[in-house]
Amino acid sequence: MTKRRSSGKEYPCGRRTSLILFEATQGTRYFIAVTGYAGTAGHFTLTLHLTPPAGSSPVNDAFARRIPLDGILSWVEASNVGATAEAGEPWVSVNAARATVWWSWRSPGWGRAYLRIHAGGFNARAAVFSGSSVTNLQTIATTAASTKPNELEFDATGNTDYEIAVDGTGADTGAFLFVLSAPAMQPPPQVALAFENPPGTLTLTYTGYTTGTVILLGSTNLLDWQPLLTNQLAPGSPLLLPPLDSPSGFYQLRLP
Repeated sequence: MTKRRSSGKEYPCGRRTSLILFEATQGTRYFIAVTGYAGTAGHFTLTLHLTPPAGSSPVNDAFARRIPLDGILSWVEASNVGATAEAGEPWVSVNAARATVWWSWRSPGWGRAYLRIHAGGFNARAAVFSGSSVTNLQTIATTAASTKPNELEFDATGNTDYEIAVDGTGADTGAFLFVLSAPAMQPPPQVALAFENPPGTLTLTYTGYTTGTVILLGSTNLLDWQPLLTNQLAPGSPLLLPPLDSPSGFYQLRLP
């Protein structure tokens, strides 16, 4: 393993910071290690910023080259200088897309997600979409439609991809910072089945999710599903499963 470069600097308040500069090669995986100065330990913030060569467009200018994000906290410093817009791109701000850059975040659980964007010298706007191509994206939330122009929030579903775009108002471009956080994520729900009295009675319980409306569907062939009931079910509360008109059957539970 080759060490690229490292440096440390101490501020008057005693807080230390390190800066590493290196030339990155496309398609190469780099490993980053963090340790405390002189054996110290504590919380820290790690920021990775990719600066494209002068005169070139950002690496995530195109939707197909969006940068993946994961986890419940992402701190991103970037720029849309030199970025363009693709045909069919949805609006991010109050006007048609002009200089968008893209990220993709896979939600690790269920819960509320928040995005806050800050820029110096221009009006940066952000939006969250669902969809697999730039021409079929559905808007989830935008800072342009928010009561707080630099923030947005939305309900995230576990293991779902959300596409994030940043653009400027009008033809504005520049450097910006956005923070994506989901501090109260819930893990995937756990479902349990149990036979109860009287004999043959089947009950279902689930844990690890919030209270809400659940939809129970039934099938005798795994192809045709019919809704059996819709109910308000709190985690840990049992749900009596109605019988199916068949010696064998299948149930499907849809959570909110």
